[in-house]
Amino acid sequence: MADHLEPEIISMELSTSGRDDCHFRIRAGPLVKYVTVTAGALDAFTLLDMPVDFATILPPLDYRSQDWNQARVERSANTKELAATLSQTSLAAVTSTWHPVKLDMLALAKLEDLGLLEGEYLWNRDDGAKMTVVAKMARFPWEIAAIDAETQVYERLAGKNIGPTFLGHVQENGRVVGFALEMIHGRRHARPDDLASCQAALRQLHSHGVSHGSLSSHHFLVNDEDGSAVVIDFAAANAAAGEEELAAEYDGLALGLAEESDGSDGFDEVIYEEDEDGDE
Repeated sequence: MADHLEPEIISMELSTSGRDDCHFRIRAGPLVKYVTVTAGALDAFTLLDMPVDFATILPPLDYRSQDWNQARVERSANTKELAATLSQTSLAAVTSTWHPVKLDMLALAKLEDLGLLEGEYLWNRDDGAKMTVVAKMARFPWEIAAIDAETQVYERLAGKNIGPTFLGHVQENGRVVGFALEMIHGRRHARPDDLASCQAALRQLHSHGVSHGSLSSHHFLVNDEDGSAVVIDFAAANAAAGEEELAAEYDGLALGLAEESDGSDGFDEVIYEEDEDGDE
């Protein structure tokens, strides 16, 4: 796999205000470590250097050790030196593991970011074949619940020919943290004049008691040859929607198609926060 790789930050939540903890997800070969730097332990400029220089900024850590998966880095009030507390913790995992296929995260090579948690990947399958897929993965444990909820929606829709095909669950160090979907080719995002096609796709979704929850032009892919539409992205879906909710969503579809959307599900990885004086 990737045992030869040097440790690298693959995800982070970074606040430069000094008021909040910063979180880093670091991959070292087949292992993934979670490092929290407590609020105020590093100044803003040093935090911004973390992606390229974290190994020298942080206290010495054996990232290839299997004895820990979490580290908390603090600055001692007495010595003013940085120190790390290591722990081996049972991290949150997706529990709705209904699909028989499980992909190792290391078998996915990122091609393009599609959102905060979502990207286009090249899947190096066990049989030697390569396949372009869309994968959505939690970066940190607090994002697992949302991934789990969306996974349950895909289970509800499995075999119904609605949305992209669910290809399997994505694992990190043996725990499920995401899922992989087929990459739909040859379609474009919907326009307001695709209303009839999108209504047909939405009726099919609603027939199974599922509301989408966040309709826009970017949540439908249209085939220009036959005019058919596919609904995508069930991050805000409700698999137990009532008739009133479904009706309101259907009635609001035309407005949703008229609204612009960037198609993403969040902000960039680095979040710059202003201090009390309004400076970054």
